[in-house]
Amino acid sequence: MTETESKHETLLFITVSELKQKATQFVTMVEQNKGTQIIITKNGKLAALLRRISENELKLVKGTVEEVSRGRINISDGVVKMAKTKDRPKKK
Repeated sequence: MTETESKHETLLFITVSELKQKATQFVTMVEQNKGTQIIITKNGKLAALLRRISENELKLVKGTVEEVSRGRINISDGVVKMAKTKDRPKKK
């Protein structure tokens, strides 16, 4: 585990093996410390980010997924764009 700290944030780098051994501990750490984020590496490469999520962020993610599934917004190469009016499905 490698740790980097700034004034209000802590960034930890852990391996997948460490996550397997101490998953509950890492989740608790992220839950209890707002600024803590954990980067998970696999075979020396970045694989995932573990961080706290608020109820509002969850609602935003759910809303975005719903808008994508309805064709109202498009995501391409990480860029979110509103679908053109002619491309949007009509409401039933």
